[in-house]
Amino acid sequence: MPNLRDIRKRIEASISISKITMTMEKIATVRMTRMMQRMESAKAYNTMLLDMAEDFFLSLLGEDISPELGSISRRKNIKTAGVVFIASNQGLCAGFNVALNHELERLEERLRESKVKLRYYSAGKKAIQYLERCQLPIEYSLDNLTDRFTYAQIVELGHRLMQDLNLGKIDDLYLVYTHYVASATYRVVAEHLSPWEEFLKRIKEEKSAKARPILCHPNSAELMDALLPELIINRIYKALLESMVCEQIARRLAMKQATDAAEDKIEELRIMYHTLRQAKITKEVNEMMGTVLALQRD
Repeated sequence: MPNLRDIRKRIEASISISKITMTMEKIATVRMTRMMQRMESAKAYNTMLLDMAEDFFLSLLGEDISPELGSISRRKNIKTAGVVFIASNQGLCAGFNVALNHELERLEERLRESKVKLRYYSAGKKAIQYLERCQLPIEYSLDNLTDRFTYAQIVELGHRLMQDLNLGKIDDLYLVYTHYVASATYRVVAEHLSPWEEFLKRIKEEKSAKARPILCHPNSAELMDALLPELIINRIYKALLESMVCEQIARRLAMKQATDAAEDKIEELRIMYHTLRQAKITKEVNEMMGTVLALQRD
């Protein structure tokens, strides 16, 4: 059974842990707030970009031109697919990265059933570590990402994707990341990175989508072809911001649970300490009273 000195040390250690986890929780909250502001700005820009691209897309449909969407269109015979895998850059965020790994495994199973080979493009140290642990080849990686990463870093990844598409190394693009839903809610998703399905989805939701008259030079098809790489890069940028917001949410919840567990342990140890201390005092008093009674009998 532990003595009072050991329990006192354990209480001090638990208090130190509680202070650390509480500080990390506050840091995660501040970072989450800052990243949410960037995410909302990116969402607004992405929506405007999609609206403009959709006008070009509808204009091409109105001219009875089948939009091939350049090198980013979904090709008929998909032999190789590129997967952009976004995970966290640090740990201490509970099962955040585990859920991403499982979603990537499910995507791999679906694509391998169709006999599609995969090429991997990673963002975040945990993504790189997982792919290396599984001995999967990484075509390009972003491992120096922090919560202050810049758009230029994502442009490098986007250009590498476009280069591999143009060279025929990959025929399709997928994105595995964490989608932000609400203040403390997120979900892991694996979806197409090409804007093709996004356009079709938006047109279906609008039901009566009509092309707005557009005067452009040289023509809608060439402008659409030039705009699509920017859509890809912007979408990766937005997905990375969402993933970082979700990472901070997961870390904040994990640190909150750790703080609560440490405080519960402190309370438990304090009760044990006072119980043992009281038992020790009672024992000493009983020994003193026994000595006094023995002297009186003598």
